[in-house]
Amino acid sequence: MTTNTAKTADTKTIDQFLAENPNVDVSKAWERSWNILTDIKDKIAERFPNIALDPTCAGREYYTSPNGEFEGSYQSWTGEGVEWLVSSWLGNRKASILDMNATAFLGQETDVPHFIMVFGTIPKLFFYFDLVPRKDLRTNPEYLEKYYGGEANEDFLALRGHPDFQWSVSHGTYMRALLSPSALSLSAELEDKNIDVLEEYAYKF
Repeated sequence: MTTNTAKTADTKTIDQFLAENPNVDVSKAWERSWNILTDIKDKIAERFPNIALDPTCAGREYYTSPNGEFEGSYQSWTGEGVEWLVSSWLGNRKASILDMNATAFLGQETDVPHFIMVFGTIPKLFFYFDLVPRKDLRTNPEYLEKYYGGEANEDFLALRGHPDFQWSVSHGTYMRALLSPSALSLSAELEDKNIDVLEEYAYKF
């Protein structure tokens, strides 16, 4: 008797994807995706004029690892109304892997969900969008409907069912435990038309 141990595409690890295509130049995808995330971060920042770059970010606007294998940027702002607004990326634009983030955790005076938006390459196009709730959705149905129902749910279902995108499952149980009803973790071929779809969804999100 033989056992099929091959991984299906939705349960492959990042290491497995990279092993298949380890040296793809993803610079073009980085530029476009990073511009989208930066613009969205800027739009959030406009709503909170009294925030400032945290001093711990000094020297991290651009950095490389000691061996030069990885590069990236980390910038985070905090202040009135905002605990953390983060804009960051890490990877190797000449060797397939990128992780780019825009994250907003607002202050304790609001119960607006936390905002997480990730574009990446493995070297397939990858993204993860989520609104992390601040209330238990099982016991707060009004909160659930306000932030996750209606048009937000319709948009989620439309993209979740898009034929060019495939569900991507985290191997970490903790990461899976964090997923809200709005979470989308998908991969697709690294093509402009697929970034077009994500760009439209990202601005609505």
